[in-house]
Amino acid sequence: MGFLFVQEKVRKLIEKGYNYRMPEISAAMGLVQMRKLEEFISHRNKVAKLYDKLLEEISWIVPQKVKKKNRSTYYAYITMIKNSAPISRDKLAEELNKEGVGTSIIYHPIHLQPFYQNKFGHKEGELPVSEEIGKHSLALPMYNNISLENVEKIVNTIKKIVKTSSKQTL
Repeated sequence: MGFLFVQEKVRKLIEKGYNYRMPEISAAMGLVQMRKLEEFISHRNKVAKLYDKLLEEISWIVPQKVKKKNRSTYYAYITMIKNSAPISRDKLAEELNKEGVGTSIIYHPIHLQPFYQNKFGHKEGELPVSEEIGKHSLALPMYNNISLENVEKIVNTIKKIVKTSSKQTL
């Protein structure tokens, strides 16, 4: 943590703040990575297209939507798990993790975080769209060197989990 100073004859501390200067080594690594940015984004878009295609077969998973005229960097590949799914979002994430597939629940409605509830009195039900996204979104693996074969394995693992959980409930 840093502090905000006013430059006079003597520096005076006037407010608490932060120092966000980047070390030179981080800047050097960032410059090298910037040269690869187009390659990274292009690969992530190929991966996303494959996810889109493979997930068409699973009616209860809604893939991330990007308008045709736009292009995403796909920092994450976000899906929405419908209420009609044969398995809950949390159970699916848990079972995928057991199979070695790391998923993430990235979106947590900020108004339901304890700080905002305590400071501003926010309650569940105030922002239903945010809450719906928070309850149903699941990020599937997306990183610069994920292979297309691994994407196929991930989607096949989802199908296998659902098939197995359906047999267990019979």
